Amino acid sequence: MDKKKQNNLQDDIEEILKDWPEPLPLFFKRPDSEKLFGIPPRVLEDLAMKKKGPSFYRRGKYAIYSVPKFIEWLTENPVKTTNDF
Repeated sequence: MDKKKQNNLQDDIEEILKDWPEPLPLFFKRPDSEKLFGIPPRVLEDLAMKKKGPSFYRRGKYAIYSVPKFIEWLTENPVKTTNDF
């Protein structure tokens, strides 16, 4: 494959990949909660102190959350609106 075709192929691949969403990590630390889910870390700290909120693991000074379990916790009690009936 010549250099020009290789560059075109690479450009095509980069164009396709730029539209793909970023994959979610398997685990995240509290400070990342706002970037990933829009929930401030302080809210998670308060819930943890009250023994409420999502389950987490302790690794040294860090609270580590599992993304699938966190999403499950977020979606377990939806608020019913008039559109849902």
